[in-house]
Amino acid sequence: MDAADMRFPDRSKDLVVIFDILHHIPKWREVVKECHRVLKPGGKMFLEEPSATAIRLCDAVLHWNHPKDALFSRRELEDHLHATGFTIRRRLPVLPFKIYCVEKS
Repeated sequence: MDAADMRFPDRSKDLVVIFDILHHIPKWREVVKECHRVLKPGGKMFLEEPSATAIRLCDAVLHWNHPKDALFSRRELEDHLHATGFTIRRRLPVLPFKIYCVEKS
């Protein structure tokens, strides 16, 4: 299923888990919006992503060639979560990853 166009009804899910995938998706902002759409009010999303710096380093050394449009900073991710209507409940800085627990407002 396309994560930016899930075929679930609005407000039908209690939980969404995104584990290490957004940095592969150029339209990652649409995925976050779609997760917000399918979550019930008060629903939670757990999100884990490596830092853009770590991805660039892996690309330089291992030539994985992640899509440039999919690389985002911690600030860009947090700003988009807030703009979409999520509240960040927890932030765990486990280098080189960003781990979040967010809740649909």
